[in-house]
Amino acid sequence: MDIQIAYKKTKDATDAFGKIKHLLTEEYFERFKVKGKIKADAKKKIILVTGTGFTFTLTFLEKEVQGTLELSLLLRALKKAILPVVEKNLKDLL
Repeated sequence: MDIQIAYKKTKDATDAFGKIKHLLTEEYFERFKVKGKIKADAKKKIILVTGTGFTFTLTFLEKEVQGTLELSLLLRALKKAILPVVEKNLKDLL
């Protein structure tokens, strides 16, 4: 687990899942010049985003969301730059 964010602006995992699922679209990732495929499992409350060289998983738990970012060897050095941005964006929404 790379990030862990408690819900402050959303009621629960279902509310947070719906909010993030609505936001994460292929168009959203195109703004960052990244192509990502999004899979959302409403039963398990998991969102999986995959693209060239990366996999990002969000797991919505009762009181928080946990995220894991896996990067290819070539992109691994960027992890410390990417995670704070992702975490800030999620905190602003959740």
